[in-house]
Amino acid sequence: MNETATAEAVPMYLTAKQLAKRWHMTLNALYTARSKADREFPPGFRRGRGLLFPLDGVLAHEAKKQMADRSFNPALDASNAPVERKAA
Repeated sequence: MNETATAEAVPMYLTAKQLAKRWHMTLNALYTARSKADREFPPGFRRGRGLLFPLDGVLAHEAKKQMADRSFNPALDASNAPVERKAA
C-alpha cells in the first residue's frame, strides 16, 4: 500500500501551469518560450487542450541548464581558473 501512496504523491507529468509556477514565470511566458524554435525546452506533449511535460524531462533540462550556469558550476567561472605566472 505504500507504493500506491508514493506513486500518487510524485506526479509523473507537470502541467504547463505547474511548470510555470516551478520556474517562476507566467503561463503566457512559458508558451512563448516553448514556441520559439531557437530555444531549448524540455519535451512536452498535448493531452486534449492541455500541455504536459514529463517530470524526468524537466529535471534533466534543469540539470543541463545548471551545469551551463557558472554560479552552479565552478569550472565555468573564470575567477576560478589557475593563474599563469610569467617567467622572469
